[in-house]
Amino acid sequence: MSHILLFEPKKDQVRRLIFLLRLSGHNCTIAYTLEETLNWLKTKQLLENGFELLLIGANAEMEAQKTLLKEAQSKNPLPVVCLQDKPAGNHDQELPDGIEYCQPEELMSKLNDCLPITSVYGSPSKSEGEGADLY
Repeated sequence: MSHILLFEPKKDQVRRLIFLLRLSGHNCTIAYTLEETLNWLKTKQLLENGFELLLIGANAEMEAQKTLLKEAQSKNPLPVVCLQDKPAGNHDQELPDGIEYCQPEELMSKLNDCLPITSVYGSPSKSEGEGADLY
């Protein structure tokens, strides 16, 4: 199973996402603030299994997306999926390259596209049940 780091600033949105992720067999660590998410990303290399994907919730601001993408792509790159429409209009120069955007109904398909094949099809997780806010 994969281990996903979820950044969603609105706590009321987390329950639905966790349900979908768990139903699909993914482990998830939740971060509610940008600072907490950055701390998890910086310490991911200390974890035995680390994270295999960063999922950014629909309520994250553009500046937070840029900051998280920069950290996720440093050293050991991590796929990043943002759960919202790609902003329309003249924002192309502002959008960070490397973030995959999707709607909630496309989430599982997008995760399957972005995660390593062994994660999607259930290689055993050594850290299942360990860690703070691991669901």
